[in-house]
Amino acid sequence: MKADNRNFIFAGFCAAIYCGIVLALPRYTPLLEADSHGYLTFSATRPALYPAFLAACQWLGLGLEQIGWGQLGLFAAALLYVLLVLQRCGFPRWLLFGMVVVLAANILYSSLHLAIMSEALYFPMNLVVVALSIDYLRKPRMSALIGAGLGLGLNIGLRVAAISLVP
Repeated sequence: MKADNRNFIFAGFCAAIYCGIVLALPRYTPLLEADSHGYLTFSATRPALYPAFLAACQWLGLGLEQIGWGQLGLFAAALLYVLLVLQRCGFPRWLLFGMVVVLAANILYSSLHLAIMSEALYFPMNLVVVALSIDYLRKPRMSALIGAGLGLGLNIGLRVAAISLVP
């Protein structure tokens, strides 16, 4: 089996372990928070990207609980990508697996994936931006740099605080 296939299988296994741990642990953050109403309705004080995401999911017939599972799936996909990039950089698998377990066990962080809050999309997009930036620094390709810039732009559309990540 080729090294790329083994790396993909390992990263997929780690992403599945992450999801399993998150779903098995008790939630610290409930599905709906005090801030959630501002996301369920388009509020003038919030960026529109996360409410648009919620509206699109609801238009597809998804309930709030199902949207939370979808958000966890998006994080798992972002985690899979960052693990592939870190494996290409030479990080040992035992270290990456430990990182995944510790990340999942932090219920203050991992329970946000299942909540109706913009952090549920902001965190995976940050992972993708970091992975694309690492990929660009490892092997300079314009596509990685453009992808990181687009991801950063989407993050600003999710949370205005992402402007601080531009430098």
